Amino acid sequence: MGEVATREPERQRQFTALRQVTALAGAGIQFAVTAALCTAAGWWLDGRLGSSPWLLMAGGIVGAVGAFYRLYRTLIDVAAGGDEPVKEE
Repeated sequence: MGEVATREPERQRQFTALRQVTALAGAGIQFAVTAALCTAAGWWLDGRLGSSPWLLMAGGIVGAVGAFYRLYRTLIDVAAGGDEPVKEE
């Protein structure tokens, strides 16, 4: 019976590590998608308005800033060991 009790903390550590890896992988995908969508929106607007390349650059910058901010918040949450994302007030 003592063997089962010693396995439980190991199982909890593995679950926590898996949750952290999943959060970081999701953050990486979210980073790429956010930056790409904002850049694509800028490119599309440039084509419609004929303001090339200004909206493309603006979209890329806004997307990168937003993606970095979200990545930062996710990393802070993972470092704190939280289960849920940090709620902004």
